[in-house]
Amino acid sequence: MEALVFVRQEGGKIVLEAKVVRLHQTASNGKAASMTIEALRNLRPDELQPEPLVRIRGVVTSARDPFSITVHDGDYGISCWFDKPVVTPAIGNFVEVEGHVRAGAFGPNLGNCRVSNLGRAPLPTPLTPTWEQLINGSLDHQWVEVQGVVQHVNLRTLAVGVVGGRLEAELTQGEPLELAALQDAIVRIRGTLVPIYNEQKQVEGVNLRVNSPLDVEMMTPPISDPFAVPQKTIEELSRFDPSGVNPFHRVRVQGQVIYADAAEFHLVAGDKGLRCFLKSATKLTPGDWVDVVGYPKLGRPVPQLDEAVTRVIRRGDLPEAIAVTPEQFFSGKFESRRVALDAVLSSIAQGQREKTLELQFGGRFLTARVHGGTQLPFDVPVGSRVHLTGTCAGRGLAGDNSYELLVNRVTDVVVLALAPWWTVKRILILAGILAAVLLGAFAWIFLLHRKVEQRTAALNHEMRQRKEAELQRASELERSRIARDLHDDLGASLTEMSLLAGLGQNQTDAGAARERFDEIGGKARSLVNSLDVIVWAADPEEDDIETFADYVSGFARVFLESSGIVCRFKIPIEFPSVKMDGRVRHDLFLAMKETLNNIARHSGAAEVEFALNLAGERLEINITDNGSGFDAATIARGNGLTNLQQRLTGIGGMCVIESSPGHGTKVHITLDLNATK
Repeated sequence: MEALVFVRQEGGKIVLEAKVVRLHQTASNGKAASMTIEALRNLRPDELQPEPLVRIRGVVTSARDPFSITVHDGDYGISCWFDKPVVTPAIGNFVEVEGHVRAGAFGPNLGNCRVSNLGRAPLPTPLTPTWEQLINGSLDHQWVEVQGVVQHVNLRTLAVGVVGGRLEAELTQGEPLELAALQDAIVRIRGTLVPIYNEQKQVEGVNLRVNSPLDVEMMTPPISDPFAVPQKTIEELSRFDPSGVNPFHRVRVQGQVIYADAAEFHLVAGDKGLRCFLKSATKLTPGDWVDVVGYPKLGRPVPQLDEAVTRVIRRGDLPEAIAVTPEQFFSGKFESRRVALDAVLSSIAQGQREKTLELQFGGRFLTARVHGGTQLPFDVPVGSRVHLTGTCAGRGLAGDNSYELLVNRVTDVVVLALAPWWTVKRILILAGILAAVLLGAFAWIFLLHRKVEQRTAALNHEMRQRKEAELQRASELERSRIARDLHDDLGASLTEMSLLAGLGQNQTDAGAARERFDEIGGKARSLVNSLDVIVWAADPEEDDIETFADYVSGFARVFLESSGIVCRFKIPIEFPSVKMDGRVRHDLFLAMKETLNNIARHSGAAEVEFALNLAGERLEINITDNGSGFDAATIARGNGLTNLQQRLTGIGGMCVIESSPGHGTKVHITLDLNATK
């Protein structure tokens, strides 16, 4: 697709008639693509890499220097730059330009251009934008027409006040002598609009490039005597309808100055206030009655005059100040009125021509500017309560509740009460000291924490070493126990079996020899049982309480049944997961075995009840027989009962024997499992 521009000749001139906005990429053969300026402005950033070669047609609307021109195609304008100075086409020439599209510092432009004259064409119809359109940057290099009042003339530049703002009109061609007569005149200007922007591409102002003095048309000549305009009251200004009043017509107001500096002053007439911005520095004294002439501007709670000129009528005393509350002050109802208020001083800043006081006023911060306050006549400490008299002035846009107090002289600041000893500065110093102490404490705590961590690590290492030593000692004790059991049980049994086998070999009687070998077989079975007990006690897989209960109950059943004794068991079906050390299991088993052996050998019982129960960490074993019993007070304690008590005491257990003649015997064994860990 391509952009086609249709032209026709009229009276020997080439006139732009119509065009179709269509876009295509640069041809593959390297030729330029025909495009409209609107299409160029709408190119995306990725379409500018590499810089496409394009061709446009339009009318030259600005030629500021030999390096650039502005071309307008009837809808939009664009800046075209040359790599070297050229004889630029005249304003109004219809041209064809080839160049590379570049992003530009603000908007797109054409670089490395070549231009061809195609004839003459009328300039496009100028746009008549509002101030918002002028300042938003959308009219970059557009052909526009504005109306305003010439506020300043400086050689080739006019400062023009328009509705809503102010712009600079620069004469690029022609003699500037005619511009001097435009001071204070209302003019209509045509030119090319160029935004003034910062490094962030934010528009800060606008510049109008004017080709010739002929593009500046005087609408209303300047008035020789500015005070000849009709006089208005401030109340009449407040009732102005901006849509029906020419904003470039000056008005004259009379009132009394209540505040004045080099750039602005405030005056009142009755209960109405007016803010005026001076055209040039004028010395005014608060209290003066003046005539002021300027351009009206509405929008704030009070009217405003720009480019004001004044003359003093008489001098008088300042009106009485109105005492206001914070709500009244920040409401804007007393803007450009003389007010009085009480506030607390927060800070003082000294400038070249004024002193700035930051105040706390009704929970909000208020700035007071003391005109000419190069030095207060006393040292006012921060935190003092002060009484101020001055003029309420708005600082921002209408309705933003941003106000400050303009004070004429330092005598309008009166100290009501000095600040207490506990000032903000002293509190901050004390807070700094406390912060330093806290930091020191935190540092000490941190170092102490490090030492505790180091000591804890050392103790943990020592505990691990001790635990390892205890484990090694326990292992050695277990090995010694196993060796002792092997020596006592297996060694003695094997020696006895060896002696019996030797005696059996010398026997000639077959019956006696058979008795010897039967005895050897019994010893062998006893030896197997002893070995089974040793292996069971050493096996870590058998160290839970449920396995212990199964093993000892099975042993008791077999042992008692071989002795012809009936055994009844009272053992829970399930036990909690509780571990028992191998040494504890072994000694507890031997204690139970000793008890069963005593029953089988001495009690003459026909029945035994075996009960085992776990209550928390307390293991209880009760072995009760229905044998002959004995008198525990008179019977001599043999090795069996002594060994039984010693075994249980060694593992932290206890044994209680209850018996009486003819009523059987009950052996009550208890063991605290916590004590064995």
